[in-house]
Amino acid sequence: MMKGNILLKFKEYTIKHYFLEKDKLLSISESTEHFCENAILYNIKKPIVTVVQPYVSNKHGIIIIPGGGYRRVVYGIEGLSVAKWFASKGYTSFILSYRMPDFKINSFPFPFIDAFNSLQFIKRWEEKQNIKLNSVGVMGFSAGGHIASNLVIQCYLNKVDINIKPDYLALVYPVISMQKDIAHLGCKFNLIGNSSKEKIYSAELNIPEEMPPVFIIHSIDDTDVSFNHSYRFFMELYKKKLSVDLHLFEKGGHGFGISELKKTPSEKWKYLFLDWFEAKKF
Repeated sequence: MMKGNILLKFKEYTIKHYFLEKDKLLSISESTEHFCENAILYNIKKPIVTVVQPYVSNKHGIIIIPGGGYRRVVYGIEGLSVAKWFASKGYTSFILSYRMPDFKINSFPFPFIDAFNSLQFIKRWEEKQNIKLNSVGVMGFSAGGHIASNLVIQCYLNKVDINIKPDYLALVYPVISMQKDIAHLGCKFNLIGNSSKEKIYSAELNIPEEMPPVFIIHSIDDTDVSFNHSYRFFMELYKKKLSVDLHLFEKGGHGFGISELKKTPSEKWKYLFLDWFEAKKF
């Protein structure tokens, strides 16, 4: 709408935050400063799902799992900004702000528990909103990619009691492996300490015979998380003749989220994802 020479842009989505609890939804303030596009969340005691719902929906959902090295959640750059962009394309996003692992008191990591529960949350949300999504995928960034890949693997191994399986897995510069030669040392220590559980938490070593389609992007010059994480995962999926697309870029680094500030080709990944998604006909 034009008023004089001023372009008025209407909001394309709603944003609501919910505590992630097994049997009920608790709405919390939408205006809190903790949930802005620059937010980095520490010391999460109760996991939260932020629902970014477009006014004009294509009836497809994405669980977005930000990274943070298993010591924080990079909510803004790898969560809210991503969700807003996808809302402009019609996707409903569910951003997971998860608890940090504590290998000293919990043998099964809190982030994985919260990720499993986010799937159940979506079923309850659909019922409450009287909406049926045509697909629900999982998109993980950095350490969030480790959570996302393990979530999908466990679902397709039928090792968790859920009534929804992700329809696809999208990984953006993900942590995949805990093997010594390529492990991100911070992620590894924060997740499993000095224990010998590398194989259990190396996603490339636990791929089931059935998996949904997988989309992966990584930059070769990523000095935080080696592109070999993505490459190894790709190769293991390929060996099992599973559906996987891998996009490697010469430059791009790490942690760019949805932005295009560096003007590198890797920052165009979101358009590659949209083309891939359309071709898969979810």
